[in-house]
Amino acid sequence: MAVATMGVLSQSQFSISVLAGVLLAAFTFAASAALASSVSDRSAAAGLAIQLGGFVMRLSLVAVALFVCTRYAHLEPTSLGAGLAGGFTVLTLLAAARELRRHRLGRTR
Repeated sequence: MAVATMGVLSQSQFSISVLAGVLLAAFTFAASAALASSVSDRSAAAGLAIQLGGFVMRLSLVAVALFVCTRYAHLEPTSLGAGLAGGFTVLTLLAAARELRRHRLGRTR
C-alpha cells in the first residue's frame, strides 16, 4: 500500500501558496470595502457603474496575480485558489457578523 507524503519543500510551498491566497483575498476585500465606501455618496446609476467597473477591475487584477504567482513564483495553483476562496469567505462572514451585530444594537453608519 502506497502512502502519499509531502516532502519538506512541497509542504513549505503549500503553506506559502495558501498564505499568498489569503493575502490576496485580504487585499481584494480591502479594495472592495474602499470602493463601496466611495459609492455611497453617488447617485444610484453612477454607484452601480462604479461597483460593476470595480468588480471587473478587481477580478482582472486577481486573475493576473494568480497567473504571476503560479507561472513565475511557482506556487501551487490549487492551494493558492483554496487560500483565496477561504480567506475571502472568512472575511465576508466576519463583515456580515459585524453588520448583524451593529443592526441588533441599533447603530447606524
